[in-house]
Amino acid sequence: MATVAIDALCIGMVLSAEVRAPDGRMLLRSGTELTARQMEILRTWGIAEVEVEGTPESPAQDVDEASYQYALREILSRFLHLDLRHPAVAMLLRLAALQRARRNRAQKAKSMENPLLAFGTKRSKRDTP
Repeated sequence: MATVAIDALCIGMVLSAEVRAPDGRMLLRSGTELTARQMEILRTWGIAEVEVEGTPESPAQDVDEASYQYALREILSRFLHLDLRHPAVAMLLRLAALQRARRNRAQKAKSMENPLLAFGTKRSKRDTP
C-alpha cells in the first residue's frame, strides 16, 4: 500500500482504501481499478492523494528485484535528457525497465533450452541428430 499524489496516478491502479470527499461522502470504494473518468472525479473533488495497492516504484510481481534493477541500469541511458521526477517520465521508465526485465528473462529461458544460443550461434541442420 502506498500513498500516491493524484497527478502521479495511472489508469489501472487499484485503490487500497476508500476515498471520501471533504464532506465525508464516499467517492470510490477500496479495490476500485482507476479509470480516466474516476481520476477526473478525484481532481474535481480536490482530492490530493489516495492509497493504492503496490507502489509505482516497485517492480511487478512477475519480475524479481535484481532483474528489475539490472534492466533499469540497461535502459537508463535512454532517459538521460528527461526529467525523471515527472510522473509520466517516471512511469515510462518503470514500464520500460519491466519490459526489458521480462525480455531478458525470456531470452535467458530460451538460451537454457538451447545452449548454443547462449553463445550467439545457431544450430544448423547438420548439428541435429
